[in-house]
Amino acid sequence: MGDQLMCLEITRKQIMKKDKIMKIKCLVCGDIIESKSVHDLVCCKCESCYIDGGNYYSHIGAKDFGKVVEVKEDGSEVKLDLK
Repeated sequence: MGDQLMCLEITRKQIMKKDKIMKIKCLVCGDIIESKSVHDLVCCKCESCYIDGGNYYSHIGAKDFGKVVEVKEDGSEVKLDLK
């Protein structure tokens, strides 16, 4: 099997402090993906990344977080904050 996915989870407590990640874009295949409800895990078409959690939390996984960006409501793209 190829590269394993690493995970980034933004908890409910963190979401209350800042905007939750709603959509991500895979820079490998170009897919923009969004999770719309709890346990709605959505993968990009090349399976390099995923997002889960809907409006409750954001759980993001990626083979390489350098190849994933957050897509803001206005359509702008920003690097993921991995703190």
